[in-house]
Amino acid sequence: MSYPLEGVRILELGQIIAGTYGCQVLSDLGAEVIKIETPEGDLGRIPSVAPYKGLSGLFLTFNRNKQSVVINLKSDEGRKLFYDLVKISDVVLDNFRPGALERLQIGYDTLSKFNPRIIQCSVTGFGSAGEYKDYPALDLNIQAISGHMAITGEPGRPPVRVGVPLADISGGIYSSKGILAALFDRERTGKGRRIEISMFDTMLHLLTYMAPCGCRTARCRSRPARRTIIPCPGRPSRRRTAISWWRLAKKASGRSCAWCSSIRN
Repeated sequence: MSYPLEGVRILELGQIIAGTYGCQVLSDLGAEVIKIETPEGDLGRIPSVAPYKGLSGLFLTFNRNKQSVVINLKSDEGRKLFYDLVKISDVVLDNFRPGALERLQIGYDTLSKFNPRIIQCSVTGFGSAGEYKDYPALDLNIQAISGHMAITGEPGRPPVRVGVPLADISGGIYSSKGILAALFDRERTGKGRRIEISMFDTMLHLLTYMAPCGCRTARCRSRPARRTIIPCPGRPSRRRTAISWWRLAKKASGRSCAWCSSIRN
């Protein structure tokens, strides 16, 4: 069976989750992903992060289907090797801090001279400009400042972090979307482009679900008691299955589906 991205080569300079999840998605679609690590290695390799047989389960999970090579981009020899890889690749992805690409001499203006078709995608915390650009881009920080924690939890109690690293994962999801769009556009123009994904922006985009509340009242209640803004909130059933609690939600009209009716009997 063939995969839609067979023949696409991606150089991944990303670390931990935000810089690796997007390429994991693309590798699942058939892209060849070459993970380029510093001599110290990806921070996600630390075994204390989801340990599994002395290794990092997190690293194993987010870097499947990838090849790996160590290149010291701070050395002239390392940069030359990287430039040679850029000449035969389609995409370069990173999640460095703003300004790091220019210091390492691997910014888009430089790479496009070696390969005009190259697509460069950077996943940042708050973008490469503005007063927040140098803020620490930790998942928890972005969940809080984007407003997600303000609507998660119970009334009268402290804000709650979403159970998964949503900001990190969103950076990966949106970077893969941007890269796919750039690959399609390149088929029409023959030229690559630079893409910048801000994790803060992706988290704001996910708040589209809350937009009707804001449009109706000009403000949204923090941690709403109903848990959701839709007319018919789902609530945990008092019945217990052998596996876990399950949830049911009636239609807004109050009618239940046939399956719901059948299990009452």
